[in-house]
Amino acid sequence: MVALSGVGPVVEDAHVHPASVEIAALAWKARRLTSEQLSEVVAAARTMQRD
Repeated sequence: MVALSGVGPVVEDAHVHPASVEIAALAWKARRLTSEQLSEVVAAARTMQRD
């Protein structure tokens, strides 16, 4: 979460994922989804990983 939010202890050699901004934005938007909707998203993501 430190890499995503920028809040936390400073770590000199920490590597930030190149998509961290997009990941944080997606997580922020996902907060409004219902548990059923989140389950559907997880199922779809797992299907995509297998292909």
